[in-house]
Amino acid sequence: MYRFILISFIVLLSACQQNPPKPDIDAPPAITEAAKLHLIGKIIWAEDDAAIAFHLQEAEGYQLYIEGMEDEGKRQALGKPSPHKPLAWYFMRKQGYVLRKSQDDKGRFYFDRIDLQGNEITVLELLPPVLECPQPVLEPNILPSSNGRYLAFSYYSDCDTLQLDFLRARSLASTANYSLNVQASSLHWQEKDLIITDAEEQMAWRAQRRVAPEAVAYPSCVLPETSSSYQSSQGEIAILDATGVLSFSSAEPWCEQAE
Repeated sequence: MYRFILISFIVLLSACQQNPPKPDIDAPPAITEAAKLHLIGKIIWAEDDAAIAFHLQEAEGYQLYIEGMEDEGKRQALGKPSPHKPLAWYFMRKQGYVLRKSQDDKGRFYFDRIDLQGNEITVLELLPPVLECPQPVLEPNILPSSNGRYLAFSYYSDCDTLQLDFLRARSLASTANYSLNVQASSLHWQEKDLIITDAEEQMAWRAQRRVAPEAVAYPSCVLPETSSSYQSSQGEIAILDATGVLSFSSAEPWCEQAE
């Protein structure tokens, strides 16, 4: 009897070796670390919600990509990978460019304009002065107008003085410059006006390329900075997972977020 049991066990073991369990064909393939996409910052919508722009960290640097909503999944790399980490970017699709702000490890800022053919030009390269101020001041920035035709360059020349320079987005020609004595907390575009708010959230000013800063009522909402932001005009946020799949999520209205 023991001999019979032993023979039966050997036959069963042999059958298992000849017919191993079938793998689960429905299980998704494991993604390796090297194949994962490394998204930098947030995905930014174009001003007309027709496309998005984002950066991926790749072996050669930080690569800018755009993707149209009508051609979802067809991503276009714009320009060469940047060696400097992107901090902010604005996609002004109707005017045909992405404006990117980046910074190197020495603190130098780079503002680059990349057109939709991938041609890149440095609008400004700036190492800001070291200011020992009682209160922190806003770092240098360039913000496209809502229609993308103008750029507002803002920076502090000293602890108290905010400098504003308005440029044409295409020619980069300066159209106006102003100085404002204010401890600013934010700058954002409202239609044709650049709105500057103070750090105590009590005063605000508006400026245009043809209008010097003048006091206005404090705005109820200071977001978004301009028409291109990480939230679409319909309140959607774009999400890219590590495998490259794009999805969308709803967000609260801007002014409710600011409360």
